[in-house]
Amino acid sequence: MWLNTGHEFDTIFEQICRENNKFIIFGAGTFGKAFYEEFRNEINIIGFVDSNKAKQGTMAYDLPVFSPEILHPGKYDKVLVSTGWTSEVFDYLERKGYVKNKDFFHIDEFMTIYKMYMNNKLYVSNLNVNITEYCSLKCKKCSALNPYIKNKKHYSLNEIENMLDIYFRWIDEVSILGLVGGDAMMHPQFNEILQFVGETYYSKQVHHIEVYSNAVIIPNKQSLELLKKYNAIYRFTDYGEASNGKQKPLEIISILKKNNVKFDHAKFDMWSDCGYPQKSNGIPLENLHSFYKACDRRSCQGLLGTKLFYCGMAIGAYRAGYCELMATDYFELNQQKIDKKELMEFMLGFNKRGYLEYCKKCNGGPNINKNYVLPGEQLK
Repeated sequence: MWLNTGHEFDTIFEQICRENNKFIIFGAGTFGKAFYEEFRNEINIIGFVDSNKAKQGTMAYDLPVFSPEILHPGKYDKVLVSTGWTSEVFDYLERKGYVKNKDFFHIDEFMTIYKMYMNNKLYVSNLNVNITEYCSLKCKKCSALNPYIKNKKHYSLNEIENMLDIYFRWIDEVSILGLVGGDAMMHPQFNEILQFVGETYYSKQVHHIEVYSNAVIIPNKQSLELLKKYNAIYRFTDYGEASNGKQKPLEIISILKKNNVKFDHAKFDMWSDCGYPQKSNGIPLENLHSFYKACDRRSCQGLLGTKLFYCGMAIGAYRAGYCELMATDYFELNQQKIDKKELMEFMLGFNKRGYLEYCKKCNGGPNINKNYVLPGEQLK
């Protein structure tokens, strides 16, 4: 909950910018190494730690890779977490005695705070642009609730141009911009949208473009050429027999490889059940603050017109008529003037109530939601 709007991270920044700080990166993978490349001359990074024993004792660039067992509060001032297994790593560090946003940070949050206070630049790790509410599947437990949106729409190229124009008035850098749905490939203007995003923002304000699909629609020749041109990652899910034979993962993989398109083939054994439909998740009102704070939704921020949502799932819930839209659930970007630090704080989870209206019904994101169901079960 906002207590000091525009100044929530002042004290934290004072701690992380001390000249004698020593930083160690938790995770010697792709993201950790990319972070080191960007910040090696900005802060004093002295090494990596990694849970993978094969990496321990090796060198990452010119720095050693240690076991996490070497970590102890006071020995290394700040730990920067670059691994995707955030909940497990955060729990490990807290058991060691480290304090989140004091002794350790996720690299995305660290970069956002650092660049804002040092350069007055607003860096965002992730933005999902919902280009269509139509999907190639009808998953009963869809977290975006697309099957339950009655008045589905394809957002026009003009609408997408306008919403991104307003967004990038205030945002300086986005690490990953995702074109999502529904199934992004369902949009009749998909190629035009991808080309617009690529030509306008890629390598300027957007570092990476990702496209999310369900392995039902095979990308056409122009789509493949554009994906390759903008170095985009084609991410598709695979639900096996649950899709009733509609998915074509092996055929799509073959085509993507043949055309040198980067891709991620995600197979799921289970999904977290967000709870639809339920009148309430049973969480008392006084506990919603802690529930919201524990739920990690950094990677699903989304746009609906000129409204920016910290939780993209809340967009689907609102569009499906599942919950009321409250003014505290989003940040209105169509303004003459915006305090960039206030906008940064919203993007890092702050709002006036300390929770979202959808938090009253949702079971939470995967990091806290242990209500599992089989993935991809289709509505009849």
